[in-house]
Amino acid sequence: EKVQNKERAARAKMEPKVQEFKRCFSGYERHMMISALYRQHHYHPVFALRGLVPLLIQVPVFIAAYGLLSHYPPIWEKSFLGIANLGAPDGLLGGVNLLPIVMTVINLISAYIYSRDLSSQERMQTWIVAMVFFVLLYTSPSGLVLYWICNNLFSLIKNIVYRVARSGSTLRRISN
Repeated sequence: EKVQNKERAARAKMEPKVQEFKRCFSGYERHMMISALYRQHHYHPVFALRGLVPLLIQVPVFIAAYGLLSHYPPIWEKSFLGIANLGAPDGLLGGVNLLPIVMTVINLISAYIYSRDLSSQERMQTWIVAMVFFVLLYTSPSGLVLYWICNNLFSLIKNIVYRVARSGSTLRRISN
């Protein structure tokens, strides 16, 4: 998160000038002006990829969890909290899988809270990711979706605590 916040801050600092250059210049001249701005701020557009570092950590974990829990014999035919078989899709709503819907709702709430301060493009990305996970995990075993729900709940709680702590420190600064 620190890496992503640093990247966002660097882009936000340069954004007014970039927009001004886009309004006033075109073609090669615009490119040269923006390149000069980036050099002044010791920034390179490739640095935007630093924001992918957390994703590069999470994706292998997700792939491993998916690979393990999708075909994990100890959860086959095991019930848990009203789910008849953790090794199969839940079908709790008359054949409709409830757990992926719960997971997506939690994802969307988390995306809303997390992305309030982000650009509209970044906000849209969080919503798209939530919907992609819904599609990918809709027919997955309940155990896997339950794991992902717990993971998303943890992330949601972390985002809420982070936001409350950040707003609390802002209020303390304002009152001082």
